[in-house]
Amino acid sequence: FRQPIDIKILDSYLGSKKEDGNGIVRILHIPTQVIPRGTIFVEDAINRLQKDGYKFEYRFITNLTQHEVYQEIANCDILVDELRTGSHGVLALESCALYKPTITYIKESIIDKFPKELPFVNTNPITIYDNLKFLILNPQTREELGKKSRVYVEKYHEIDLVVDDLIKIYKECGAKI
Repeated sequence: FRQPIDIKILDSYLGSKKEDGNGIVRILHIPTQVIPRGTIFVEDAINRLQKDGYKFEYRFITNLTQHEVYQEIANCDILVDELRTGSHGVLALESCALYKPTITYIKESIIDKFPKELPFVNTNPITIYDNLKFLILNPQTREELGKKSRVYVEKYHEIDLVVDDLIKIYKECGAKI
């Protein structure tokens, strides 16, 4: 079952990015739980990148309302979802719907179950440093990934598509809808 994303709600957050004029890349990590999401690996990579002199802003935030989550995503340049569970969640798709390049971990054993145009930067605890560095240094790649991410959500996760498929499944099972 594909997670449904209500693009119309998210569209109200487009264009709300606060530009500060300094061109600093904003990296966001909003884990629901830090251990399963691999936060320790994210923060290790962040510390290494800072120590190596890369300029960016990092925000680690928890316990937000849905509205606040959407605002934070709208204001970031890169979203780091999770590095351990092996599949993406709704937050990653919401980030994609808001044109953000999204880092998450998809297990190799299931990656072929997803559409070939899966837009995530597939990252694990070993590759997080290099993938963040690459995205920090390549604004054009971030922009291209953001566009591909939005198209992916529109094609596979837009709520009307998912609901129609779910109704079809229920009818096939004999439900009277």
